[in-house]
This record gives sequence, structure tokens and C-alpha cells, in this order.
Amino acid sequence: MNRRVVPLSGATLDTLPADCRRCRYWELGIAPGASARHPVDAAARRDGAQHDAAADKRAWIEDRLASGGVPGWTVQAEGETVAYALAGPAAWFHHPPDRPGTGQVPRPAPPPATTQFATQHLAPPP
Repeated sequence: MNRRVVPLSGATLDTLPADCRRCRYWELGIAPGASARHPVDAAARRDGAQHDAAADKRAWIEDRLASGGVPGWTVQAEGETVAYALAGPAAWFHHPPDRPGTGQVPRPAPPPATTQFATQHLAPPP
């Protein structure tokens, strides 16, 4: 099987599963399913429009590329994207605050220059 690793870009974003294209948690701090409460999405609904979450992610990716960084990679096999990883300097990513009483272990945000592996998606085997 022919595989290749391709930097994440606006073009490769289109090859990701829909849930991955629309997820903005690590980039903008918008949790899946919480977009109804997010001001950008709520403002679009007031205007009768559907906010394009994938456009937010695309803009975030393009901004990172313009700054000289690569925000992640995709793995292509036989022309299909079979894996995706979002990674880069920790300063690029949203770091949720500690929430006392939730059972989470308190943790500080990583130093800004630390490389952070934020998320991944692996396609199920055919």
C-alpha cells in the first residue's frame, strides 16, 4: 500500500471527515456541540445564516501556514486520507481552564514553545 505524509493545509482539510473539518475545540476553544452558545455562531443564527465552522478551521490553518508553521499532517493511502494529526507549538492551541469539582487533575498550560500533539483521527480499516 502506497502511503505518504502530507502537511495539513486548506486543501487537505477538505479530505478530512466532516466532524474533523468542523471541530474547532483545540483551535478556538469551541467544544463540539457547544456552537449554539458560541457568540460567532449565535450571531450568524440571528442573521438567519448558518455559520461555517469549517471556514473557521480553514482560516486557523491558513494563519498558521502564513506564519511559517505547519499545524499538522495527514496520512494518505491510495489517494484517501486515512489519518490526521493536529500538532504544533503549544501557544497555537486552546488550553481549557481547570474546573474545580469536576474530578480533573489541575494542570498548568504547557510552555508556549513546547510542541503539543493536540488531536488525531484514524480512519477505521476498510
